[in-house]
Amino acid sequence: MQALDQAREMSPELERFSLTSALPPTRISGEADPNSAARAKWQHWMDHCLIEWGRNPALLDEDGEEPPTVKTVQTAFQIARACRDQGCPAPDVVVVDPNGGIVFVNSFGTTQHKLRVGEDGRIEYLAFEGGRLIARDRLW
Repeated sequence: MQALDQAREMSPELERFSLTSALPPTRISGEADPNSAARAKWQHWMDHCLIEWGRNPALLDEDGEEPPTVKTVQTAFQIARACRDQGCPAPDVVVVDPNGGIVFVNSFGTTQHKLRVGEDGRIEYLAFEGGRLIARDRLW
C-alpha cells in the first residue's frame, strides 16, 4: 500500500496530453496557492477602484484636482491585471494623485514602493525610505 504523503505522479503519456502552458500547474495536495491572497487583493482593487473610476470619473472630481482620464484608468487596469496574473504582491492602497495619475503603493516597514501611471501616459517606479526619495525609474 502506498503512503498517502508520497507525491502523486502522472505517466509520461498522460502528462504529454494534459499539460499545456494555458494554465499554471495545479497542486494535487490541496495546498492553498500562496498567491491566491495577492490575486484576490489585486482583483479587489480592479473591481472596486479602477472599474468604478473608469465608469464614473466624477467620483474623483475634487476642488483643484484633476481626475484621471479614461485612458489613464485603462492603463492602470492593464498593469493591475498583468501584475495579478504574474503573482506580484498586491498594493496596500491604490490612490489618485492630484494631477490625474493613479498610484499603486506597497509599504514594507519604513520603505514605500510606488508605481505611478501618469496622466501623460508615463509609468514610473518610485521608492521612498522614511519619506525620502531613494529611487526613481521611468518604466514607460
